[in-house]
Amino acid sequence: MIVSMKKLLVLGASKNRKLILEKLQEIGVVHVVPASAKEIKSQMDNVEEQEQLLNAISILSSFKNEDPDATSLPENIIHDIISWHNSIQKYREENDDLS
Repeated sequence: MIVSMKKLLVLGASKNRKLILEKLQEIGVVHVVPASAKEIKSQMDNVEEQEQLLNAISILSSFKNEDPDATSLPENIIHDIISWHNSIQKYREENDDLS
């Protein structure tokens, strides 16, 4: 039986590399192929974008909105929301210091 494979990017500390590879080998359900620097960069960019999206959704969900549809937000709005939120936090901290 042929089963389609899926790619999996495993990140970890280099000191744990041997142990991680040994454990994956023990499981026996993965084929390990070293990733190129380009593939790693691409995946890390995707992870960062996903984290920013989740952060923006989290910020927006703290506000009352009858029909939030964060999945349709353009990327620049997500960055604006996070920037706006960080500015608010900064001003709150300054306000607390002045109080």
